[in-house]
Amino acid sequence: MKTFYPLTVILSLSFLVSSFSRAENGIHSYKKTSSIAAVYNPSESDDSDELSNDFFKRYSDLKKYKSDVMSLYKNRTLGTIWFDEDDINEFGTALYEKAKKTNDLVVPYQNEIDALFSSSATKLSKTDADMLLSSLYIAYAKKKQFRY
Repeated sequence: MKTFYPLTVILSLSFLVSSFSRAENGIHSYKKTSSIAAVYNPSESDDSDELSNDFFKRYSDLKKYKSDVMSLYKNRTLGTIWFDEDDINEFGTALYEKAKKTNDLVVPYQNEIDALFSSSATKLSKTDADMLLSSLYIAYAKKKQFRY
C-alpha cells in the first residue's frame, strides 16, 4: 500500500503533463473552416492564387499590398481575420477607428471600407471585406512603421 500511493501520484502527474503537451502541440486542436480558409489553403495554391488574383483584379489599387496581405493568410486555418461569424470583430473595429484617426493615411477603396462600418448594407462578400480590412491593416502598419 505504501508504494501504491506514490505510484498513483506519479502516473497521474505524467498523464497530466502529457495531456498539456499534446494540447500545446495542437494534437487536440479544432479547426473552423470558412470560405476564406479554403481560399488561403497553402496546399491548394492554384485555387488560392486564382481567388486572390480575382480580388486584386477587382481592387487593382491594392496590388502593392498583395504579398503582404497574402502572407497574413498563409498559414491561417481559422478563416477570416477580421470577422467573428458574420460580424466584424473588435479587432477590425479597432483597426478602422485607429486608421480613421490617422489623418494622412490614404487607403484605396476607403468608401468600400467605410460602408462596412456604416448602417447601410454592403454588397461585398465576407472574403472581399476581410481582404479589404487586411489591406487597410498593411497600409496602416506601413504608415506607422509597425512590424507585422
